[in-house]
Amino acid sequence: MLQTKKDQKIDPELEEEDQKDLETIRRRAVFLILRIWARQKWSFDWLHKFVPLKDQVQFFRTYVSLYKTAPEDVNALLTDHHLFANLFNLRWEVQVGLKRHFVRKPPGPVVPSGSSGYQKFAGSLPPEWSAENKIYDKMGKKEIFQANIDKLKTMKSDIRCAIHLPSEEQLIGDLWEESEQSKGLKIRLEEMQAQILYELAEVSMLQLKFTEANTYFTKIDELLKTVDEKIFVSFDKKKHEGFTRACSAVLAKRAGKNTDSYAEKSAAELAQVILDNIPSMNEMARHTLMTKIQNSSGRGRGAHLRSARVANMLCNVLSMGSLPDGKILAESRTSPNYLTKTFQIIQENVLDKPWFNKTHQDRLRELVRLLLSGHRKASSLSDLLAHPVAQKFLSESGLLRLKSRVETELTPAEPDANFEINSNTEDKNKIREQFNQAVAPRDIHTLVDKLKKLNMLRQMKYIQVRSINLREIVMMIQVQLRPYAEAFFYKEEQLVALNQHDAALAILEHLQKLFKEKNEPYFSEKTLQVEQTRVMMLKICKERKPAEQLDSGMIKKIQRTVGDIIQFNQSRAEKMKEPGPDWLQLGVAILLDESTSCRFDKYKDPLMSFAQKLWNMVNRANKDQRGGMYRTKESHAVWNELCGSLLNNGKDDLDYRRAVRPSIVVTLAKYIYNREIIEILLTFILHLKRRDSDSGINYVLLAPADKLPQNPPKYIVNPVLNLMAINDSVDLLLQTGMEYDKLDPSSDGKFFVIKSEVLLQNGKPKEALGLLLDFLARACYRMTGVQPLSLKDPKYCPIKFNEFIERRCSKTFFKLIGECLERITHYTSAAIAYFYAEDHSKALELVKNPERWDGMVVWYECIWSVDLLEFFCANYHQKGLIKKRDEVKRLIQSSKINPYGSKKQKLNIKNNKTLLFLRKLWRLHSYS
Repeated sequence: MLQTKKDQKIDPELEEEDQKDLETIRRRAVFLILRIWARQKWSFDWLHKFVPLKDQVQFFRTYVSLYKTAPEDVNALLTDHHLFANLFNLRWEVQVGLKRHFVRKPPGPVVPSGSSGYQKFAGSLPPEWSAENKIYDKMGKKEIFQANIDKLKTMKSDIRCAIHLPSEEQLIGDLWEESEQSKGLKIRLEEMQAQILYELAEVSMLQLKFTEANTYFTKIDELLKTVDEKIFVSFDKKKHEGFTRACSAVLAKRAGKNTDSYAEKSAAELAQVILDNIPSMNEMARHTLMTKIQNSSGRGRGAHLRSARVANMLCNVLSMGSLPDGKILAESRTSPNYLTKTFQIIQENVLDKPWFNKTHQDRLRELVRLLLSGHRKASSLSDLLAHPVAQKFLSESGLLRLKSRVETELTPAEPDANFEINSNTEDKNKIREQFNQAVAPRDIHTLVDKLKKLNMLRQMKYIQVRSINLREIVMMIQVQLRPYAEAFFYKEEQLVALNQHDAALAILEHLQKLFKEKNEPYFSEKTLQVEQTRVMMLKICKERKPAEQLDSGMIKKIQRTVGDIIQFNQSRAEKMKEPGPDWLQLGVAILLDESTSCRFDKYKDPLMSFAQKLWNMVNRANKDQRGGMYRTKESHAVWNELCGSLLNNGKDDLDYRRAVRPSIVVTLAKYIYNREIIEILLTFILHLKRRDSDSGINYVLLAPADKLPQNPPKYIVNPVLNLMAINDSVDLLLQTGMEYDKLDPSSDGKFFVIKSEVLLQNGKPKEALGLLLDFLARACYRMTGVQPLSLKDPKYCPIKFNEFIERRCSKTFFKLIGECLERITHYTSAAIAYFYAEDHSKALELVKNPERWDGMVVWYECIWSVDLLEFFCANYHQKGLIKKRDEVKRLIQSSKINPYGSKKQKLNIKNNKTLLFLRKLWRLHSYS
């Protein structure tokens, strides 16, 4: 900092011009500090935290002395800059004095502790406070406080119009003259008065003048309401709110008034107040209400307290983005009732509210994922996953992962057929576990016989059939057969949910034989046939095999029964003019067979005909000897038909509109599992997104010009898809394409690149980097047979690794990896990635600042370029970083980097060094 005393300011031996130069340098140093402070919004808390107190004294003394062209009198305010210099100095003196008085010295002896000469003083102020004790004591004196109060009041009365604060341009150019002051930042009169009143209010609080402080705080709130954009005001809002409440409470207590508006409300009403004010209620008010609920008496206090706790947790998550604490997470691991209550409150008091926005949606998605992933009870987790909140906020991969965990824990092994149940069995959980583990039809039949004999089926109330058609079968058959039907249908629905379709079909066949043996007169074979066909259809869609690999017998069986099924549904309900979602999936499964002849003009859906044409076109393209490229005319024809199916082109046909829905497009892409179809649907939907939103995402890698048309048809007028449906469709299509890239050994990872670009543009560089590294790790293992992190493996083959580097590690991948690493401030790794992407200018930009480099030799070895290492060496030499320079210099002269001993020799990037760099990234980011 600058020395500001008159006798130290000018050296008498210097000439007059040199003295002027020194004075200019001092001014510019002060203005540089002002620029740094201005970027922190003139925060005194930041100043006290990062700048030593002794330097603060010198800075404010120098800042005020720049404008002392008149005698030192607060009334002699010459310019706006002079005014701010005095105001900042007064505020600083008040803040330092208040800091000394508000942080009291606790009682107790001074006890030295610690080691290596460092001592902490127990029972006293911190060491940095003790070191500057003279300054704190001086600024905290009563005389200084009173003088500053008088100056602030005088300044408040003198300021009667807006004034100007030095702008960024003035601070950079040292334009502090009076003629330039009108070009600065304009500060409104209300904002200046509010800041001065806040300093006066803090001093009044210290002097216990609560009436005067309350007047100041009330006036501050009134002034700030009239200011839209706050430039100069700098104080802690929470501290201001706490002071206001404290003044109001003290004055109300002195007057004998009861300011508690919730004194006579019941626990249910208090809990409802918190629920109705999610997430706007502040933390102090919530804590007060929860304490009142906990201390209240009456029936249902515990239930209301649980609701209040859940609402308090949701307020913290939605308003501040904070995750639940350890106590809440521990309760969510073992208590399904807590999760059910949480989902219920989210569904009733959060969703469909006008204040619910995308930020709240992202925070709820993270909360639901955290709560469900930590839940330990698989039986209750299965029910929780079916909740609408879990279905809405869990991603598809997360939902599949949790369902797989439920499947593993609920069906660990085949049940013991000789398990005996006696009438004295008290462990109902063991009975339920045995029933859940039963998979074979005979084991289920035997277990139901035993439970029926012991009259224990009524105790298993969780056995409930959800399907309306199956419940009708249970109600129609004989009373003696109802327990078997209900148990078998419950197991069938459970196995279908777990994707065990073969076991579900075996159960239905066993039940069909049982009904025939018992000569059930009211048994509807047609309804059971519908369920069997639905399960077979789901099995086909889940396997996602090409048409030539499907079971021809199963396809023919579906084709024979599809007409009867539709007619049966038409006879049961006249209102079903369109096939439902299950029948749409069934139609898509039928379209997998190229030789199908099942056609119904009456029930033909526009999307079904389009899917058939698209599928035939893809098959013809795959059989084309010219490499399977799309023909231009066919491509445009399918493109136009897709636009006509998804958009409203002025047609008034209600059935036509009803037949085209975003869910149909998603279902088509999900169950017709072909890469070309996914690309054409994704390209179309992203064109809609470009048209209806200002999205800055670059989708250049989507569709080459020789494959798909780049522009939508001209007759697009009013899109039916809203932005939310478009985003959901994009997410599902990208997820489906990524599944394709995972299964196809020859895939180039296009959909992983697109998904990474989307995540990067949405501010998620870590997730984008994880996707790219995950694909490269899979490709490395698939092509070489060696795990990426395995340095010593008998299967290691240099030829395979060279092929992997050349075919899978493209420039696009390394450029995206570099952008992700740069976003998460790993500048060293980002520069190397840009170097591998042959973007040398970008790599050199990142290494021009030596402070961003860690000097680790292991990273320099990955570069394998003498030219770039020489640049580092020269850069470190200019900056005076001798140690780093010598490290790089030893690398350049080593035989590994430069075997010919010549610094001018240029070496290309080696494949083994590229692989070494990827292995470091995989290891750092825990991808194997």
